[in-house]
Amino acid sequence: KTLGDFTDDNSTLALSRFLLGEIEFASGRSKKFSIALKYFQEASKLNISGELGARIHMRIGECFMKTGEAEKATAEFYKALRFSNEPIMSSRINYLDGLVKLSLGKLPDAMESFTLITKVANPEKGDLSYIKNSAQMMLFKLVVGEGNMSSAEVLLQKARTDTPDRLSYFLLGMAQNHI
Repeated sequence: KTLGDFTDDNSTLALSRFLLGEIEFASGRSKKFSIALKYFQEASKLNISGELGARIHMRIGECFMKTGEAEKATAEFYKALRFSNEPIMSSRINYLDGLVKLSLGKLPDAMESFTLITKVANPEKGDLSYIKNSAQMMLFKLVVGEGNMSSAEVLLQKARTDTPDRLSYFLLGMAQNHI
């Protein structure tokens, strides 16, 4: 949406709060994440749906990730996925959610998030190739880490055809596991 598409007061207020949060979040400093979180939460209270609602909840989840509140981050990513109909945004949210679940030690749940991206993401669509490649690598690391070598071999074969430029990373992961 463009700025002109936000005509009602709630949407305008949510967008302004979101943008203020983005400014604080972009600084990358840990002290600023709590300020950004406050702005994003103010925007979320306005019950905005669609892609703006998805972005608001995704950023709240990212702030929780940055402050070490993984369970809260997962809850926000779930909310964000309910709003998003856009494949790139949904893939980004699923990737972040997979990383949080991985940090919580919820390997099957993390695997599910990364698998979903690799099934849904169409690499010909701009940013999705990077997200899909990253998800495939995380999925491979999880499978190798669990010692599931038959699945690792399948993913390695898939990497040979889908992402030959990243094949060396897959081979390195396989070699490290064998050593």
